[in-house]
Amino acid sequence: VTRDSVIKLAQSTNIDVIESELSIDEVLSAISDGSCTEAFACGTAAIVSPISCLHDKGTDYIPKHPEGKIANQMRDKLLGLQEGRIDDEFGWIKPVR
Repeated sequence: VTRDSVIKLAQSTNIDVIESELSIDEVLSAISDGSCTEAFACGTAAIVSPISCLHDKGTDYIPKHPEGKIANQMRDKLLGLQEGRIDDEFGWIKPVR
């Protein structure tokens, strides 16, 4: 649910979303050549968390934006919806009585 929500939030913010399988070698190569500028994980407990470094075979791979510019934008928007601080344009929030 969190992953699907983040995808919809990204698309609503005009962020291109491409879903495909990637090997770890492809990810590390993309970080190295700068085509992957940010990485994050998402889930129910973590919500959206930037990944500041991936470590493989003695080498650290650090994205250009390890602080997670987009990840934090998605996290803030998702929490804003959940906490009622921003309008729910998706119709996701249902009152519980």
